[in-house]
Amino acid sequence: MKKMLFGIIFSMVVMSMKTVCGQTSVTIEAFTVVSTNASTNIIVTITPSNVTEDVVVGLRCLQGSGEAVFLPSGNTATNIRQSTTLTVKGKTLSNVASNMIMEAKLGTNILATKVFTVIDTDKIGFAQARSLAEQAITGIVQPEAGSPITVELTTGGAEYVVTFENIYEEGVLKGDFSAQVRIGASSGNVLGMERGP
Repeated sequence: MKKMLFGIIFSMVVMSMKTVCGQTSVTIEAFTVVSTNASTNIIVTITPSNVTEDVVVGLRCLQGSGEAVFLPSGNTATNIRQSTTLTVKGKTLSNVASNMIMEAKLGTNILATKVFTVIDTDKIGFAQARSLAEQAITGIVQPEAGSPITVELTTGGAEYVVTFENIYEEGVLKGDFSAQVRIGASSGNVLGMERGP
């Protein structure tokens, strides 16, 4: 009898938890960047308006380096139970674009995500650095059609390194890249260019 009663109660608890997770939805306001120079307010909407379990909203780096925190706590995670405006500020610049994520979870269920980049508003952006590098190699180097282009911000954030990669082909000898251009992160000036071997 006790085992049967325990089984019924356990089943009801599991069903209740599933219902809460199934009915709760979260929307994170659209944003693509967070600055190290200023805070950004982001609206997180929970439906229904009040939940009985904490929705954990976290900030983490997906690849490379970068860090952002919630204010005023300075933590990378915060718990909420109703729609609220969260204040976020960048702590460490992203070294590649779109390498950060804000994630809202209820238990182990991910309810919403937004990918973003930590920037410095006093510096040019990743897209501008790429465009300047493309202009710099025009008429000098012709990258392979469809080859990847990577843009990385160096440690300390002084310059971008834009690499026009070569596509690997088995049995074909060539360097890893056709060109690599260094762009000043604050000035936007071309600081140097190297052609691939």
